[in-house]
Amino acid sequence: QVPRPRLAGIDFTPQDNFLLLLAVVFAVLGVMMIALVFTPRALYVIGWTSSPVDQSMGQLLDGLFVSDRCGYAFPVTCVGLGLAMAMMTNSLRASIVWPEFLDQQSAVTSLPQAMQVTRGIVKLTLRYAWPIVVLTMLFAGFGLAIMQGVKPKDWHLTAKSAQEIFWGGMAPTPPKEVNTTPSRGTSIPQAAQDADERMRQWKRSLEGRALGLFGEVLSKVVGGYLAIVGMGLGIVMLRHGVRVDPQRTQR
Repeated sequence: QVPRPRLAGIDFTPQDNFLLLLAVVFAVLGVMMIALVFTPRALYVIGWTSSPVDQSMGQLLDGLFVSDRCGYAFPVTCVGLGLAMAMMTNSLRASIVWPEFLDQQSAVTSLPQAMQVTRGIVKLTLRYAWPIVVLTMLFAGFGLAIMQGVKPKDWHLTAKSAQEIFWGGMAPTPPKEVNTTPSRGTSIPQAAQDADERMRQWKRSLEGRALGLFGEVLSKVVGGYLAIVGMGLGIVMLRHGVRVDPQRTQR
């Protein structure tokens, strides 16, 4: 009787733990890089801080991780992706199909062959990719819970139509209750500030944050899975080698 592949893959190695810790560290550094590169006004509009003016490092960290708590979303989803990638790779190592696939390969001699090996890896690994989808979405939910907090009113949709949910502050025409015609004496900068406030309200709403995390999850799922496919191709090349014959070019 042929043993079935193990799908649990929860026995993490020290290398897995180190890579997971490294992912968290780089995720926090990524958040800090965004916070230091973006202008104070931009950080305020996207809802990361509570003030559009320059802030000290202490005030910036307080806004990212204490008051507005938007700085947790990226590291938390990175933890989910790291756990999922470790589970997927461990499941592949524990299976019988991955060693058989490696034994059937040969030295890569051309780009078409490399593409063929890549298609074989995709076909083989798709059934093991479910942790990337499930855990990344689960940890995105944790990130949303951290940002929204425990107040019931923060978990209610503020949009009144599908267009407001998906476009929000980016809608070509704002909601009817918003008067976009500057009154006499209202300057253009004031109108721009009103538009920024509408964008900020949407970014801080439940639907705005949920859509942002959906995009984050989608990019991590695709990127994480393709990273494993790339590692699989690298393993094939390391085991069997790469042999490319020299080509003569006509002058």
